[in-house]
Amino acid sequence: MKRFFVIILLSLFTITYICGQEIKKHVVQRGETLESIAKNYNISPTELRNANNDMEIFYTGLEINIPIKKPTVVSNRTELSPNSDEQFLKTLTAYMNDCEIADKLFEARNYSKAQKQYQQIIRKYNGVLSCEEALYGNALCSYNREKWKSAIKDLSIVVNNEDCSQEQRNHCKKLLVKAQSYRDQQLENRSNLWGGLFMTAATVGVAYMNAKSGSKPTSGTLTSNTSTISDSNDSSTDNGGSSEQTFKKSSKVCRRCNGGGKCFSCHGKGIRTDNHFGTGVDPTHDCGVCGGDGKCPSCNGTGKQS
Repeated sequence: MKRFFVIILLSLFTITYICGQEIKKHVVQRGETLESIAKNYNISPTELRNANNDMEIFYTGLEINIPIKKPTVVSNRTELSPNSDEQFLKTLTAYMNDCEIADKLFEARNYSKAQKQYQQIIRKYNGVLSCEEALYGNALCSYNREKWKSAIKDLSIVVNNEDCSQEQRNHCKKLLVKAQSYRDQQLENRSNLWGGLFMTAATVGVAYMNAKSGSKPTSGTLTSNTSTISDSNDSSTDNGGSSEQTFKKSSKVCRRCNGGGKCFSCHGKGIRTDNHFGTGVDPTHDCGVCGGDGKCPSCNGTGKQS
């Protein structure tokens, strides 16, 4: 209602302007750059530097001069221009209708779609209208979507925009403090996450290298084993082949009776000693392994491998 009332009053006048200039004070906020401040005030970085003696030092909390191009009234109260006033009112009506659509999306907590609508409004009407409602809604969407980097930027625009109401600016100023705090916490958490991932990767890498190195013998160990084998072979050779002869002799011993020649089941007694039925030794039956002769069936009692 306030905007409509102001526009209706303005439509009663056709005013001619020339460009003047005034200086506004601005305190640099955290995250702001020379370029971002110049963009917010629709001036060039060069104009901003010139208004601050080339600004050799730039830091958060610094109070700087903002050159504001302000229209100066040359003549007022002339006859109405029906065509221009009618077009202006049509533009304003379309703007308010578009804002109403975005506001409904915002009230439904569909912040993503609402923000797209607000941003489209700003692009469409910027330069014709001040778009303070759309700027304010866009900033609130960024905050509610927890897009802290964007929220800091969008909230700062509203705080520094004199076309926005004092209520809107004060609200955004409070949210800006919270958004900056959340952003700092977000960056800290991100740093801790990457640090944890790096430490985990380093630990896994070290464990892998240790396992890899432990699975293969070192060259010294291999040489030592080789030397032991060589020494063993050499000693066998020095003994005149005794090791080889011993191996041949041991290979002729019957493995079933261990060279004794007796049946491994009845131990040479020739009678049944198995206990399949819990009867123990049965002298009435021959040994089922040797057939009753008490000899090792593998070597036939010779004690040697056949």
